[in-house]
Amino acid sequence: MKTLNSRQLRILEFLKVSAPKSATEIENYLKGVSRATVNRDLELLLDENKIYKEGKGKNTEYFISKGYTYTKPYSIDYFYKNPAERDINPNYNQNITEELESIEIFSDEEVIRLEALTQKYRSNVKRLGTDVLKRELERVIIELSWMSSKIEGNTYSLIETELLIEKNKVAEGKTKAETQMILNHKDAIKYIVGNTEEFTKLTTIVVLKVHEVLIKDLESHGYRNSPVGITGTLYRPLQKKEKLQKELDKIVDLINKKVLPFEKSLLANLLIAYLQPFKDGNKRTARIVGNALLLANTCSPLSLLTLDEEEYRRALLLFYEQNNLSLFKKIFLDQYNFAVENYFLA
Repeated sequence: MKTLNSRQLRILEFLKVSAPKSATEIENYLKGVSRATVNRDLELLLDENKIYKEGKGKNTEYFISKGYTYTKPYSIDYFYKNPAERDINPNYNQNITEELESIEIFSDEEVIRLEALTQKYRSNVKRLGTDVLKRELERVIIELSWMSSKIEGNTYSLIETELLIEKNKVAEGKTKAETQMILNHKDAIKYIVGNTEEFTKLTTIVVLKVHEVLIKDLESHGYRNSPVGITGTLYRPLQKKEKLQKELDKIVDLINKKVLPFEKSLLANLLIAYLQPFKDGNKRTARIVGNALLLANTCSPLSLLTLDEEEYRRALLLFYEQNNLSLFKKIFLDQYNFAVENYFLA
């Protein structure tokens, strides 16, 4: 995918609001732009799967594509509106896996950047001795366990998390559930590290296994069969167990169809959280499965150490309400860059 200029973005916004439109109507809207330029822009947008057309000759009309809906940039102003004032689809999009199958999530430039970082990570890992590699992996386990738990409201500090994982020292003033959450993260991460072959081709059974480890002694395992509400949004996930099972199967199938491990990981992070198949532990499961998919493809895991929690919540909220992944993609790119530049250094 190419980076679009301001004129091409204006065409997309025009079509989003008022499609279908002819080339003449688009030319009139832009004002002062030649027909040749408009035609070049339309051809580029067609090639990039941002728009599609119907008809021939003078009867050709242009429409916005789902690809643009999923990747268009959003302003932070969106989140300053009251949830009831935001124009959202409050229901789970049961066509989402079909729509995402044909969409390229990362631009060509972003893929080049991610692959260069991955080569650096692989080169570093090859040069590390066994002891250093083990210590670096322990760092990731501690920091990911801490941050993933912190996102869920856990009050353990990073140092307290380190002492719990390395020395089995329970921090004073913490609940049993908080301690268990940290330990479950440790076990789940060690499970994905020790069983990377199970994630080369993802299965629903393996997703359920990760969830089971993460919610041990905290919540019941398995699909929910009741409604669930999400704070700060009018979006409501599916309710029935049978539908949840079917949709999780479709999500796993989509992930397996994607070639790029970065797309696999990002989609696991977003779609498992979006579906909310379990009573609790959905986002935790999404984050750990997302990391497992990276490790299974010899890519750097994400510790999320520098993650801005508010930014993370906004990114999920935008996907829940608009099925737009632009904010989460930025988080993924930033966290992948941080991971490669700060862990497993030779």
